[in-house]
Amino acid sequence: MRSLALFLILINLVFYAWQFKFLTWLPWQPEQFIPRKWSIPSYFNDTPINIAVTKKIVKIVKIEQTKKLISTWIYLPPFKNKKAAIRAEYRLKQKGIGDFMIITKGKFKYAISLGFFSKTKYLNRRIKQLKAKGVNNFKLQERYKKN
Repeated sequence: MRSLALFLILINLVFYAWQFKFLTWLPWQPEQFIPRKWSIPSYFNDTPINIAVTKKIVKIVKIEQTKKLISTWIYLPPFKNKKAAIRAEYRLKQKGIGDFMIITKGKFKYAISLGFFSKTKYLNRRIKQLKAKGVNNFKLQERYKKN
């Protein structure tokens, strides 16, 4: 009985050594397919089938990393020049809309900011207010934070 157990252990060791020797002769190495950023549990061995499964698990984990909405910005798109932005500001005041600002620098130069909202109920309230007063050409831009 003891000799049978030793024989089985010897066969396992030979097979284990043969497997690594065989893998070194492949034109590609399994390590190429395992992303370096992710630590894969040790029970995944480097056979091609398990590498494919590991890649699928990594893709699923990446997909499940969601973004968290920080805030939503309401704005009127950039106007041609400062004079046009000031005219739009005047029209907003005539309609009774307050709390806005002309952007003077960057990508949104001469756009009119109508507010940043982190809570949906306040965002919806502002949108409803703008639509009720006849302002429909506003745009929304969401800002996210990665988890």
